[in-house]
Amino acid sequence: MDDTNFIAENKADLEKILAIADSFYNINDIKINKDKSELLWRTKKGQNMSETVEIKFGNKDLIIKPADKKGSIRILGVWFNAYNRRDHVIAQIREEIRNCCETMILRKKLSDKQMSFIFNVLIIPKVEYRAQMIILTEDECNSLIAPFRMLYKNKMGLARTAPNALMHTREFYNLKNFSDNQLQAKLTNFIIQLNDNNELGQITRIRLYNLQELLLLVNDPLLSLTVNDIIKYKKIFRAQLKNSFLIENIFLMKNHGFEVKNNNELTKYLMNVPGDDIKIKDVVGDEIFFKNILSLKKLNIVFLDQILTLDGKNMLIFKEIFNKKYNQFGSRNKSLVKKSWEELENKILINSESGRKIKKEIYDIVSHDLAKNLKGTDIKSVATDPLSWKSFVAVVGGNSKIIYGKKYNTMNGWIIMEHFEVLSNPTDMSIIMRKCEGCALNEKDKLSNEYLYKKSSYLLASRAVRTFYLENIKCSKSILMKSNESYIITDFIQEHFEGFLTHDNIYFNNPSLHGWDDVRLISNNREINSLIEKYVFKEKLNNNINIEKLMNINLKIKSLEKVGTENIKGLAGINVYDKNHNFIDEIYFSIENWISSVKAETFAFLIMLIIGYNVENVEIMTDSEVVYNRYYNIIKEESMYGARKILKEENNIYIWALIRQLVTKDKINLPTLIKVKAHADNVYHNLLDGKIKEKYGDLSRVYSININYSHLDEVNYIITWNNIMIEKRLRHFIRQYTDIRNFEQFLNLNRNAKYRKSQVDWQVTFTYLKEKETALETSLWTSKRRRKKMQRLIEEIPTIEHCKKSLFDLFKDWKCPRCEKKKETFNHVWKCKSQKKKMMSIIKNAYEFFFNEILKLNYVIIKEELFQLFREETYGLLREDVNNLTFIDIIKGIFLTRFLINNKVKADDRIALSVLFLDYVYDETFKIWEDRCEVQIKKEKAFQISKAKKKSMKSYDPEYKNRLDELTTPLYGRAEGLLAGIYFNKKPLDFTIFVSQITFNFCFYFKFLFVCPIG
Repeated sequence: MDDTNFIAENKADLEKILAIADSFYNINDIKINKDKSELLWRTKKGQNMSETVEIKFGNKDLIIKPADKKGSIRILGVWFNAYNRRDHVIAQIREEIRNCCETMILRKKLSDKQMSFIFNVLIIPKVEYRAQMIILTEDECNSLIAPFRMLYKNKMGLARTAPNALMHTREFYNLKNFSDNQLQAKLTNFIIQLNDNNELGQITRIRLYNLQELLLLVNDPLLSLTVNDIIKYKKIFRAQLKNSFLIENIFLMKNHGFEVKNNNELTKYLMNVPGDDIKIKDVVGDEIFFKNILSLKKLNIVFLDQILTLDGKNMLIFKEIFNKKYNQFGSRNKSLVKKSWEELENKILINSESGRKIKKEIYDIVSHDLAKNLKGTDIKSVATDPLSWKSFVAVVGGNSKIIYGKKYNTMNGWIIMEHFEVLSNPTDMSIIMRKCEGCALNEKDKLSNEYLYKKSSYLLASRAVRTFYLENIKCSKSILMKSNESYIITDFIQEHFEGFLTHDNIYFNNPSLHGWDDVRLISNNREINSLIEKYVFKEKLNNNINIEKLMNINLKIKSLEKVGTENIKGLAGINVYDKNHNFIDEIYFSIENWISSVKAETFAFLIMLIIGYNVENVEIMTDSEVVYNRYYNIIKEESMYGARKILKEENNIYIWALIRQLVTKDKINLPTLIKVKAHADNVYHNLLDGKIKEKYGDLSRVYSININYSHLDEVNYIITWNNIMIEKRLRHFIRQYTDIRNFEQFLNLNRNAKYRKSQVDWQVTFTYLKEKETALETSLWTSKRRRKKMQRLIEEIPTIEHCKKSLFDLFKDWKCPRCEKKKETFNHVWKCKSQKKKMMSIIKNAYEFFFNEILKLNYVIIKEELFQLFREETYGLLREDVNNLTFIDIIKGIFLTRFLINNKVKADDRIALSVLFLDYVYDETFKIWEDRCEVQIKKEKAFQISKAKKKSMKSYDPEYKNRLDELTTPLYGRAEGLLAGIYFNKKPLDFTIFVSQITFNFCFYFKFLFVCPIG
């Protein structure tokens, strides 16, 4: 009975629960060790926690020491704190890192791959498991991994200044980062949690409602919150949002461009607060809104129309807000929010001193149509409280004119009032009235004497239910001005009040004009006549196709796609034949995003199922093994299939989820699939092939069919990235995103500015660094050689200038150890005049080697053209160039494959030749660097500089940061390689290569033959 948890509000409730549990254990003859019980106790603020607590557990009295405020207890390997603190988890992670560094890594000879493997396979899963209930910030992740990263660099022989991006880029050292792994784990689990239809999902939705109420949001926090909003809300609601798992997950998701959209037709409107489209925040701006959000929250004000008159011309006064039904704030404390209200007035009104007119720019965006309801204003009729202390009333008379009076008598649902005339202007801040001295409205002569009990000259009667009190506003009361026998009601604008009465009268006479106060009361369900209407967006079809067109097509499919450039197209076609193979109809449609032959096959199959859902005895012959196998797996499947399994599908997850729903829940007529041999010659397939190829030249009759996934029962929220629906396994997609982002961080280094605008084939560099090792092979020799190549790539070989970064005082005045004239930078090592002849020989021999290797693969290359190319291009020259690649870049391990592409060398051969060439250059130039190091060692010995002296004389150049060049080229930051893969089916690294001389066109085919028993 390990890890059984009981939660209660107080000690008495807890003992009742324990008594029930104990009786259950006794009945079932279960023995438990009650002495191992642990207690998490959360006390109120200011209340001291007892050192021990006596708790009755069934028939046994336990004395338990509760965990202190900073303490925690373990439940299923995860540690919890009663006050939602994270310090204990962070401390545990630090301890895991320390143990790994000291016991596994520090004293052992390990290669780079071995260290990465230990960290990725042993440490990362432990950290992920321990941190299940917390979200670490980017800074915290960097702080936690810093000790291991430093040890890693030290063991590899890299300098501390080596960029961290080099460590975490998959193609370099592939050391997993805590922040990347956290994004993958937390976001995947969070989406599964949101889509759960059991207790976990219900609890999550309740917490979303609570968060919406706390932050004064008008709809689902998952949809409306932005990164900047979350940062500001966390500063305002510090206690409520401290370490909030929900808000931290939303922040993590949105900070990386991920969004969710509510996919459930039944629940997507439940969190929408009814009101105008214009929010207070949009009008007054973020600064004023967040500054006054606590006051707005007390008044429950979110929309602009809540503080405007019904015609949208004026702003209500502060006291009128207290008459709103949604206002829960007591008038005794109104001074607390009055200052905030004045700030709103200054932002919205033309002049708060002279009137209530709103500014023109605000007036222009406000709707001035007839209001659907009174927007929360509570005007009480006399019938609701005939005996009220309130005296003055009003009623809408003939021609919609408002008649004012003082309550005289009430009886049998009628009110008799003394007629009063208004002396003040309609726009004044107070209304002044006095008794009417005579007018045509007098009905005294028509009234029975039983209603008259005091002398009054002018009386009139009206129905109590349609007569309303003026003194509706809380704490408003008429005041008698004895000097002229007049009455005044302060903070009462006649124009505003009459607007409310006039609208109420319109709704009374025309009930159809009155709108619901809550849009959730309106049913959004519409009758669906077919599965085509259910699953296809009618409004998103092309102008020349409609639902009826789809309803009349019944069935043969083929797809074709064109890959390689940004002109990529994915097309699919359906040809319809009857049982005698007579042609009936056809349709062709395009595929967008994640374009591949597999998606085209799957999407076309889905369209076929939707169109032919009610057609019996359909046979489908297909050479698509993916569609064939998965379709029959769905039919045979008996296990429950929820959101968790859907999100773990490899590709096209929502298409297959919809196919599964069609088969298992919508109970369509199931077609029979017949697997045929791929690329089999078939007259119908050949005919459709030709038609689809023609469509690439004429897309006028190629339709865009958008599937409506909102009827997927198992998916409540669909996750998107950059407004693109993620159609592959979520965690794999996020891993790909983090991999590309890490490589972008490497490219964004200042030292790589030139490569962000050059034609670099990074795949060659990555293969060159692998040292012909597979993923599971490693050795200390290749690890050392790879480190030396890495040092060249990042220009961090230990030159004199590089040593000055950490030993500035020691090497301050040192020059190149060979020429003793110039500063020894990375470029100078190869350009030094003392090595000029050797370098020229290396360049010549390198291209001779390159040419011979090309010939070995039987490619026809003219030698003079190759040498002429390298002589004319900058990459055949030994010089510095901030814009173009030179031979120094080849020494670093960067090579252009444009020449090989132009000569139509195959991709695999192109990479192999380039790597051979780079390895040759490395080996030859290594001799130059080796000779230089011998000279430097002799010089250091002459000056008696030892390793111990270097360690004791650490010093840094104070001007180093100021000498860094400013960035001159655009930075990558949008995971552009991932976008290129989604839009154009390119490889993730293709976004760094600029190839303009050639385009690649590949065609992928798959064949379906549908035979329908029609006619």
